[in-house]
Amino acid sequence: MLLFQLYGRRSNISLIKKNQDSQSFKSKLVAPNESQSMARKIHLSTLNEETLETLEKTFDQDIKIHLKNNTRYEQLDFNEKKKFLPTFIEFLNTTSFFISDKGLPKISLFHTETHCFKTHDPIIACNKLYKIFTQKYLTQQKKDEITRELKKKRKQAANYIKKSEEKISYLKEQRSLKEMAHIIMANLHNINPNDAQIVVKDLYHETAYVTIKLKPQISPQKNAEILYRKSKNQRLEIMNITENIAAKKKRIEQLDQKIEAIQLAKDWKAVERLIKIIPSDRPAIALPFNTFSLANYTIFVGRNNKSNDILTFDYAKKDDLWLHVKDAQGSHVVVKKKGAQPIPKFVIQRAAELAAYFSKRKTENMTPVQYTERKYVRKIKGSPPGQVAVMKEKVLLIQPKL
Repeated sequence: MLLFQLYGRRSNISLIKKNQDSQSFKSKLVAPNESQSMARKIHLSTLNEETLETLEKTFDQDIKIHLKNNTRYEQLDFNEKKKFLPTFIEFLNTTSFFISDKGLPKISLFHTETHCFKTHDPIIACNKLYKIFTQKYLTQQKKDEITRELKKKRKQAANYIKKSEEKISYLKEQRSLKEMAHIIMANLHNINPNDAQIVVKDLYHETAYVTIKLKPQISPQKNAEILYRKSKNQRLEIMNITENIAAKKKRIEQLDQKIEAIQLAKDWKAVERLIKIIPSDRPAIALPFNTFSLANYTIFVGRNNKSNDILTFDYAKKDDLWLHVKDAQGSHVVVKKKGAQPIPKFVIQRAAELAAYFSKRKTENMTPVQYTERKYVRKIKGSPPGQVAVMKEKVLLIQPKL
């Protein structure tokens, strides 16, 4: 008896002989223990309950479904089954082979409405099944896999566009920071030292008053200066987001073209050609730190002391910006620099917010964060992971924020 074991990479063919060791096409894979019982030659005329059970083990799923749906086999007693089986087995020995290509291609001994090919020759049936499986089924599986991946990327790009457009709308609906700074400068004589907020007449709406929050530890002029700077950074942020939205829309157009091309591919060779054209966006190795993005800048945040060392001394380059909360334990934060272009202040502020948040001082209202170029950070000999010496640093007072 030939036993076909179709188990993916562990598929095998074994020759089973009664009371003899089995021989396998793949010698490292042995035939199952019950294979000897299958090798028995069963004579229907001398069938008993034990040999009937052995015979029923050879019934595949199609036979079981056919017997269940088209006969009363399950309700028959032993003697009735003994009368029924010779006729049924004769039918199986003389019937045609039907090949279905719906879903997973398969050969069946029973006529189905979904079959696409019929033959009396088992060799022709096997060859036809192989051809359908390799040329049609595997090609469609690969097309579906690539299409799912492309649609996932399209959905990510569409979500980015939606969120970015909502953010731009939010920023534009907010009161102009530049106007608020003008109002502060026009009311310097009305602001007392240590005022946390002021309520003054709105210069841009004749009958209205406006409430402006202040940082009491700094002068009104400095408060206005911060608002002027934030206003400038806000304009730059809107410009960068707008550019990113345009890039994502172009990306969606490209993905739609690729999805259409994949769906039109008719054979495996056409799919292979498209696979070479469509590069994978997956990173080769996952980075051991958290990443955040802002205006095409990537901000990296260490996860622990070991991760901090890897980020600062193995991954960051000398001109990248390095940040860390001052006088407390926390994550190392790195902003990757783009050529000679200086990193925008609003990106530095965002990185500082993250450095403050991922630290022991995250619960404070305002937290000092030091920053400098990576080349001014050095490892102290013999110090534990994450501990460094910093030079030429600047300090930014920031609110911790994720």
